[in-house]
Amino acid sequence: MSFEVSRWSGLFRPVSGRTPAGRWSDAGLIVPDRSLAAAGLGPVPEETTSAWFGRYVKAYVTAGDYLTGALSAAGLPFDPVPLINSLLRLHPREVYLQVLVTLNHAAHHPELAETYRDRFLARLNPVMAQAVRRALDGTADGMTRALLARQPVLRAMRAVLTHRPTDGSAPGNLAAAVPGLDPELAGMLLVHLVAAQLHAPHTTGNPKFGGLRQGLAMEMVANGLFYNHERADVLLARTRMLWDTYGTPIDLGKLSLRARPLDLLREATGLDLEDIAALTLAYHGYVRALQPDGLPGVNAFAGIQISRDIVETYLGSFASTPDELAARLDACPGAWQMLPIQERPLLRIGEVILVLDEQYLIERATQGLYWFVHEHERDRDGERGWKRWNGAYARMVEQRAEDQLRRLAPPLVGGGTTFFTEEDLQAAFTRSKNSDAGIDFGELTLLAEVVTGQAALATRENADVTAYAKDIEKLFVKKARQLDETAACLLRDPQPDSSPLDKPAGRVLPVTVRGWQFPLNPLTRGHIEDALRSEGLLNYRRPAVPVAGIAPVDLEELEMCETLHETRGLSLPDLITQWQESADFSRSSFRDFLIQTYGAAFARPADLQAELARLLTLIARRLGSNWTPGLPESGQPAGPAGTD
Repeated sequence: MSFEVSRWSGLFRPVSGRTPAGRWSDAGLIVPDRSLAAAGLGPVPEETTSAWFGRYVKAYVTAGDYLTGALSAAGLPFDPVPLINSLLRLHPREVYLQVLVTLNHAAHHPELAETYRDRFLARLNPVMAQAVRRALDGTADGMTRALLARQPVLRAMRAVLTHRPTDGSAPGNLAAAVPGLDPELAGMLLVHLVAAQLHAPHTTGNPKFGGLRQGLAMEMVANGLFYNHERADVLLARTRMLWDTYGTPIDLGKLSLRARPLDLLREATGLDLEDIAALTLAYHGYVRALQPDGLPGVNAFAGIQISRDIVETYLGSFASTPDELAARLDACPGAWQMLPIQERPLLRIGEVILVLDEQYLIERATQGLYWFVHEHERDRDGERGWKRWNGAYARMVEQRAEDQLRRLAPPLVGGGTTFFTEEDLQAAFTRSKNSDAGIDFGELTLLAEVVTGQAALATRENADVTAYAKDIEKLFVKKARQLDETAACLLRDPQPDSSPLDKPAGRVLPVTVRGWQFPLNPLTRGHIEDALRSEGLLNYRRPAVPVAGIAPVDLEELEMCETLHETRGLSLPDLITQWQESADFSRSSFRDFLIQTYGAAFARPADLQAELARLLTLIARRLGSNWTPGLPESGQPAGPAGTD
């Protein structure tokens, strides 16, 4: 189809005036395509219409929200493909990439999204601008939308990088016909046109999954995995604590690990963890402080005392050139296939670095360090190597979780502890599969099982329902079996002499502690509970069994509970019970409930704060006096002085 560029000229106008800006939350799900969401949400079970659903689920704006009518009036159909191809010929690849970096940064920060909203609306003609406002505030169809979201911006980056003009094709005269299409406006249109192409796959026979059409259900699962993230400073501090404090030969020696985890990381990457953290925080801090009309690129070497060799080694693991990234993205046509950017979140153009996605950058330099060693050990020793490393990393996470639970256990009068371990349980119940840890709270016994697996790539990138079912089995059902068996042992009357309890448990609270995040919302909670119900586990085993519903939490949520325990004296069972009995958030994640109930400004436990202070001191020594040690969550700039 040809694209008649001259008929676009009335869609945009010179900048004049500003429009009121609304706020939107970037903490929850962004469901693609408003019409798809509106059509699919009808059969959602009643619990998903709770406050959680209204607060955390929204759609994003697509070009169809405001271009369909305008093009129709001009006698043109709304077809994103030729429009995208025409836009891609307007500006050079490197120019578009700089614009998209700034838009992706705004997608992470609502206050910047408001600024870009004003700039965008001021460039549209009144009819189109009103259509965008109606889409944003929900008056168009009742569903509010965000102007910018990570997924369509990253997919727009892919469109720019993989675009290859047809041989002999004319470059087009869109820029001459519509002089208002400068790079920023063209970039915004490109994002919205790409967004119009992102749809949940339709499934034959209209099967349902958790009360939703299967395609939309899996879209929400993939979406939750994509948007799940933690604070950058917390991830940095916890990562160093896991690899240093819990990665010692004494703790891991029985697993026959070849060397300390920090030594294996250096062997795999050629870098110390502190060098990785320092350079990551420098580049992340630069893009974090980026404002509209600022330079999105940062000189990789200027203003940093770290040697050029170390910086080059870091870029060798964290950055790609445009051509390298384009080659990898060619094989990623799916809407959620982000692995090439996730693994290499920096784009290198000469000595200039573009942070393609700040969340992926922090994740790659923290949780993603696991994969550097995993791949190195696999290449070195095959299956034996990666299994050995997996076991060691799992033990590191287990020890961290056990220390957190130990601090949350009430002390015994006269000394001693109410905390017990798997080894304590094994001494009493030798023929049973026992949980990793537990706490005796008197009439209630908390049992914890630590899980270090994560969702499969096929779940995250392909929204594959079979892979997702295996994830539910691996992350929740398998652990629930061990919790169920241990609960049955502790409910026996009488208890054996070697039991950690002096009498049968009055009530059991089963908890799974995840080392990686997993999206918990009404949909996924329903899938987990259906799987437990099908096997008759825990409180589904017999109605009279005094076992509470399973409480899936992660390391960050345990840290939040530690803070509330330290500052307000609140116990872990009380907090979990409040969550499970909450009218609006019992079906959401523990994090959502804690933030909603106790506020978003959570300090971190004392040990994590001390670890962060130590890490920032080491980073400051490496980066030098030009570096501003502003935390990634503080809003202060923290980056190299030189830009290009």
